[in-house]
Amino acid sequence: MSCSIRAYRDADFDSVLATLNAVARVDGDSPFLSEADLRDRLATPHAVDWPIDPREDVFVAEIAGASVVAYADGQVRGGPGAWMYRTLCFIQPEFRRQGIGRALLERLWARTQELATSQATSIILGARALTTHHDALALFEQFSMRPARYFFEMSHDLNAIPAPQLPSGLLLRPWAERDDRAIWAASEEAFADHWGNKAESFELFEHRVNSGRLNRERSYIAWDGNEIAGGALNEMGPAVAQSQNRGWVSSLFVRRAWRKRGLGRALLVASLLKAREARHAAVSLHVDAENLTGAVRLYESVGFAVTATSIAYHRIYPETE
Repeated sequence: MSCSIRAYRDADFDSVLATLNAVARVDGDSPFLSEADLRDRLATPHAVDWPIDPREDVFVAEIAGASVVAYADGQVRGGPGAWMYRTLCFIQPEFRRQGIGRALLERLWARTQELATSQATSIILGARALTTHHDALALFEQFSMRPARYFFEMSHDLNAIPAPQLPSGLLLRPWAERDDRAIWAASEEAFADHWGNKAESFELFEHRVNSGRLNRERSYIAWDGNEIAGGALNEMGPAVAQSQNRGWVSSLFVRRAWRKRGLGRALLVASLLKAREARHAAVSLHVDAENLTGAVRLYESVGFAVTATSIAYHRIYPETE
């Protein structure tokens, strides 16, 4: 089999979209993407320190007579001293175990080194895979990437939702656009002490909202007077690309001064009720399996159960002995 790895070109768009959705169809654990989703991925705002550059950060694998059969990209996230080149890779099932994944990783690793050298800093090459994707895990291990953290996907089938109970003195309100900057700042503060947290610019936060990946009308903000105590920023409704009619709690946060009072639970319950109202079959979320704030126990107490486990793999450049 003759396979070539090359930089993405605009003419590849349709075949790349077909490849991504072919992977979602077979694997069953990746979301189906619309044309708008992919265009959004390739057009991260320039307010990000190093946005995706399709000419440098997006690669495809091409086989004669088979068009594009694999896709990979990398995007730098984080801040000084904690930069990560976070990668995504999708290979059509019939072309796996043929060295394509290794070749794509080599390109991404070369790009990691190039970025680190040009900025005189260290950068982590990061990738994730489900524990059921044995080939991907073996590839990462063979490529000198090492497990750094475990994460759970948890889901709720929207049956037996607990009764809502908001802590005294707090008020839940829908997310108003005028509060965007205050919500962003509160979220950044709440997640500042979480493992591996990468600071997000306000411009990127706004981009996620405006692209439809966060829905103001189906999210909740908890207020204590004029202060934001916490929030549940959700992806729900017909505009959300879904393969299993499920909504997502994209980000649940409670600021430190309001923790241990039941606010996280109240935000979760309100989100579940909103998802039922939107006629979703289930709601899912992702959580650090080693989260020290007790998030996993909270989700379980509301009725969420672990449905999948993934591992984050890291390799840092420059490498040390």
